[in-house]
Amino acid sequence: MGSQRKRHRQHTHTAKKNPETLAARPDQVWSWNISKLIGQVSGVYCDHLYVTIEIFSRWVVSVRNDNRRLPDV
Repeated sequence: MGSQRKRHRQHTHTAKKNPETLAARPDQVWSWNISKLIGQVSGVYCDHLYVTIEIFSRWVVSVRNDNRRLPDV
């Protein structure tokens, strides 16, 4: 005889819906991106570049370059 297993009802996960944000006019929805950048000089990094974008018109609202000299490791 073969080995027998108990058959349990398998749990199913509900499908996750991606969040959707709609903008009907300017200045309703903004988004942002934070990127880590490496500088041209050794040991100097443009640590983070912050960009804010207005979704409706796709205009860049603000850009901030956070320059910090990181210690040598």
